[in-house]
Amino acid sequence: MTKADLSHANLYWANLRHANLSEANLEGANLVGAKFCQTLMPDGTRRDSNCPLVPNAG
Repeated sequence: MTKADLSHANLYWANLRHANLSEANLEGANLVGAKFCQTLMPDGTRRDSNCPLVPNAG
């Protein structure tokens, strides 16, 4: 979804895990409840707020 115009899109509870949103326009988009894990955001940061916890091996 790079460079996608998602302004005013309804992404309510959307699964955005592993999505590449670089340079996408999210202004006005509804992201309430959206799931993020290794999601590349338009500003170049990565959101990992919904990654499953993996127990340490060892």
